[in-house]
Amino acid sequence: MPSDKQWVVHKFGGTSVGDAECFLNVKAIVSQHLVSPDRRLAVVVSAMGGKPKVTDLLLESVGKAAAGDEAAARALLDGVRDKHVTCLDALGENLDVSDRAAIEARLERDLADVGNLLRAVAVLRTPSPQIAELVSGYGETWSARILAGVLGKPFRFVDARDVLRVDAEPDPTVCGRVCWGPSGAALQKKLDEVDDNAALVITGYIASTADGAPTTLKRDGSDYSASIFGKLLGAAEVHIWTDVDGVLSADPRRVPEAFSLAEVTYEEAMELAYFGAKVLHPKTMLPAVELGIPLYIRNTFAPGKRGTRIGASCERQTMAGFTTVDGVACVTVRGSGMMGVPGVVARAAAALARVTISVRLMAQASSE
Repeated sequence: MPSDKQWVVHKFGGTSVGDAECFLNVKAIVSQHLVSPDRRLAVVVSAMGGKPKVTDLLLESVGKAAAGDEAAARALLDGVRDKHVTCLDALGENLDVSDRAAIEARLERDLADVGNLLRAVAVLRTPSPQIAELVSGYGETWSARILAGVLGKPFRFVDARDVLRVDAEPDPTVCGRVCWGPSGAALQKKLDEVDDNAALVITGYIASTADGAPTTLKRDGSDYSASIFGKLLGAAEVHIWTDVDGVLSADPRRVPEAFSLAEVTYEEAMELAYFGAKVLHPKTMLPAVELGIPLYIRNTFAPGKRGTRIGASCERQTMAGFTTVDGVACVTVRGSGMMGVPGVVARAAAALARVTISVRLMAQASSE
């Protein structure tokens, strides 16, 4: 990188950019807490959240079109337009007039493109996974453009589809592997086009395949984007801003005395997430883990709190916390014909895998 300043990545989720007030809150956090003379900022942002969420509206519009209900699909797109225009109106003077005009013009062009895609879906009566991937990713481009406009100079909008490359994956529910070499080269090219002190506002969740087709990073994609860009930029830290104070010691709905943990290790965070805690998805952490980049979980609505640090080690000597898991079934496989027969466990696990069921725990008698 041309600048000697080290990058810090901050990701703001949908609840953090749910409306105009939220966008202004993010601006206040960035200007009051994050700007530093010895650091460069990269801000990754999700689509507008709140009720309803933009991504949900877009995906629902694809479903309505596939069912042949074009009127309902159009109504959902109108809802998407209204949510963004209402936000732009409420931002008022906090957004430059020319930026407002450019964002609104882009919104209209994109919605027209989505409308054309939905008409094709309605004719075909099938929700193509590729079309759903394309349509669902528009929300991030709109929210990132709005945030870049609100933050002003030196922030520059970056569409992750121009930078982030992942392998094409035949299963539409699975995220392809990151193509680190091409992604790093594309990001460097983008950085060469901006001032050395420029900060970035990057779309979360979306990417492109190696051949340029738009795709997404699937579940928890925006958090994953933050970790990916943290690795690509060689960031000193990655901060995930959400609506909780950090990683909690237990579910506060069941344990009122639950508290925010000051720090946990990568392994502890992955275990807590696997067993149902509201923490980062394990895949989200992997790029940061590879470079030993610490992650912080922080509350957008309480920015003064430190949140939870997730790193390679921590000083805490006690148990991190505990979780409960709902919707778990216990299956017993038994019978006299199993005694001394090799491979029973393997066959049972394979049968569950064929119907995409994950096994959380397995125990067996010594007679198997």
